[in-house]
Amino acid sequence: MNNLIYTIPILSGVCSWLCSLVIVHFIFYPANKTKIAVFTIQGLFPSKKKAIIEKLLNECLAIVSLDDVASSFVLPTQIEKVIQFVDPHVDHFLRVKLSEKMPVISMFIGEKTIADLKQVFMEELLVLFPKVITQYFEEMQANNTIQNQISQKLNSNEFDEIYKNLPSLLSKQIKWVKWTFFIVGCIIGLIQLAFTLLILK
Repeated sequence: MNNLIYTIPILSGVCSWLCSLVIVHFIFYPANKTKIAVFTIQGLFPSKKKAIIEKLLNECLAIVSLDDVASSFVLPTQIEKVIQFVDPHVDHFLRVKLSEKMPVISMFIGEKTIADLKQVFMEELLVLFPKVITQYFEEMQANNTIQNQISQKLNSNEFDEIYKNLPSLLSKQIKWVKWTFFIVGCIIGLIQLAFTLLILK
């Protein structure tokens, strides 16, 4: 009996490992359609780029809807935070800008009037802000503004750069796949060797 028969498990493992190299390569490459003889080939990810982008977009929008985002913005606590930012601007407008734009009117406005006007403005803004924010998000949702912007980003060169880095980002997982193929190949080789030895007996 030729002793080379005992190399079957190793050879089987190496063949499986080489198969994993080919499979992993064609998952990512070639990025663009390449014609070889009568065949046109392209990597799995690049060929399914549009479908992957659409799936990612739908999943993201399913997890976080615009209604949820709008609701979080119009919470009383959030509106109060916005009002705190607006407050000094309103104060500056009534004390400085109004005098610059309408000096005649400013002559008849004292501190008490400014304080009263400011209070009226701030109360009106408390009512107005939630309505404006809600209407703005409703319009964005109706026009698919967010979806279109995300889709454009994912279809841009930035996404291509992320895609190019995928093999390095997934290097550990790719090594695990290769070793798994090698081990499975060795196991299959051992089974083949066992059957061969049984037949040759």
